[in-house]
Amino acid sequence: EPLQYNLPGHPEIFVVSNVEEGGKALGMKRAGWGWHTDGEDKAIPNAGSMLYALELPPEGGDTLFADMYAAYEALDKETKNLISGRKACFSRIRLHHVHYPHLPALTEEDEAKRPDVWHPLARRHPKSGRTALYIGRWACAIEGMPEKEGAELVRTLQEFAVRPEFVYRHRWRLRDAVLWDNRCAQHCATPFDDQKYRRRMHRTTLEGQVPEMA
Repeated sequence: EPLQYNLPGHPEIFVVSNVEEGGKALGMKRAGWGWHTDGEDKAIPNAGSMLYALELPPEGGDTLFADMYAAYEALDKETKNLISGRKACFSRIRLHHVHYPHLPALTEEDEAKRPDVWHPLARRHPKSGRTALYIGRWACAIEGMPEKEGAELVRTLQEFAVRPEFVYRHRWRLRDAVLWDNRCAQHCATPFDDQKYRRRMHRTTLEGQVPEMA
């Protein structure tokens, strides 16, 4: 994400907000809409993330979390076999305009910094040793599969992973701080009336490691 949304003097803190002061955006607006894990489109995704609530709208703006251990365990045997040993392509280049239509298009320089990456669909957690389904909104293709078939499987897995039985909805209260593990959970911001209400959150992310194949 662009550094212009980081807290002055604290580059490790990213501001997620629709608030403007003096005509300048304090943070990134509409960040995190759509299911994802932070950094899934980077060679080394983020291990964890923490979000801290400073200003909240009276309604909307909840954050949803999905359990990727449970999603993997609930897959049928055929699908587990199909994704075993396979990687998916996660592409900022192909999907930036889809997920961030309100932001400027990526420049050639931006694209050079964020090349496509390939991560295992069945991901082994380095600490727990358990297997999680690793899929999110930046996934677009699967290695060793024809383009159309791969894209269809990506869509199927994306939809399956966020079925209601795997999802927790966090209704924010002021000064809540929520820490989550990107290696075994997806999350999704939900909309609120950002023309009418203010919402301001601080986020920091933890460095991760190259995802391991289960």
